[in-house]
Amino acid sequence: MRQGARSGYLGGRFCRSRDIMTNQISIWLGVILLGTVMLDFAMFGTEHMLFLGKKLFELLEWLAFWR
Repeated sequence: MRQGARSGYLGGRFCRSRDIMTNQISIWLGVILLGTVMLDFAMFGTEHMLFLGKKLFELLEWLAFWR
C-alpha cells in the first residue's frame, strides 16, 4: 500500500496521518462550543444568536443560488 493511501484527503496531500480528528478532540471542541454559546446566552441574551441565525440562513440561500 502506498503511504499516501493511508492518509486523508486527496491521497495524503493535505491531511497527514498525525493530523486526524479523533473522537476526543471532537468532543472537546463540542464542549467548548456549547460552553461559549451558553456563556453568550447568560451574559447577553439571545439577540446575538438570533442575528447569527439570520445571517446563516442568508448564507445558505446565497450558496443555494450557486448550485
